[in-house]
Amino acid sequence: IFDKVYGVLESYKIGGTEVLNEGFKENFFRAPTDNDEKGWFLRNDAPSGEWRKLGLDLLVRNVTDVKVNKTATSVDIEVKANFARAGRYITFETTVIYKIFKDGVIDVKVEFDPKLLDNPLTQVDNLPRMGLTLKTQANFENFSWFGRGPQESYVDRKESAIVGLYNGTVDQLFENYILPQENGNKTDTRWAKISNNKNIGLLFKAKGTSTFDVSVHHYTTADLTNAKHTYELNKRKETIINIDFAQSGIGNGSCIQNGPEANYLDKYTLKAVKSILEFTILPSKGGE
Repeated sequence: IFDKVYGVLESYKIGGTEVLNEGFKENFFRAPTDNDEKGWFLRNDAPSGEWRKLGLDLLVRNVTDVKVNKTATSVDIEVKANFARAGRYITFETTVIYKIFKDGVIDVKVEFDPKLLDNPLTQVDNLPRMGLTLKTQANFENFSWFGRGPQESYVDRKESAIVGLYNGTVDQLFENYILPQENGNKTDTRWAKISNNKNIGLLFKAKGTSTFDVSVHHYTTADLTNAKHTYELNKRKETIINIDFAQSGIGNGSCIQNGPEANYLDKYTLKAVKSILEFTILPSKGGE
């Protein structure tokens, strides 16, 4: 079932089992790391301070158009949306295209169009992330992926994470930092799968030779951002899946007085330019 008002997948059932709690929505923020904050919470002169000034943590999603086209082999849905903090300039526009086949396979294409450099008041060219976030129902605990692992990896921290086939539970893959923050990312991922104990779930496969970043949590980005201690985290029953075109590098030197700007290598920063994320969703029906 697709919701044409909010422009999201509302329901996806496999053999009568509902998988979705909330369909894919665009995501442009990450829970700031120690390096993003320059080692101290809410510093305005840190990269995360720039992101907050832009309102990337409080963006409102505004669906501007939904088109549905039925063909002999599929239903094609195009969703256009823009994003801005209330009362602020538009910071992103997106076009998400779903090509839904009768066997439950869905091709997804997302076109991200950052508008930050179009306005003299939003001249920031180092974004935290561009991607999609989905919530499953409870009890989807088993995660496997073909990409870098088994530990977390990022574009500028991945040499020790070897490409291979890995698996674990959502809880096992959570990196429990003293200060809750972005964690558990898997970069250079070819495919990833979330499932319940009956092996019912969804497999996300990158298009062609492309890859994506992926992570799974029992906490939303907002949960991780707002908690200042691990005991303040309230575990959700749902599983939150992030599939990203990319995240910015995480740098180092968070304890240095001048912060990690000098340690964010420019080639690892996520630039505010048009980008495309493509992948295919395949149903896992148990025993497959």
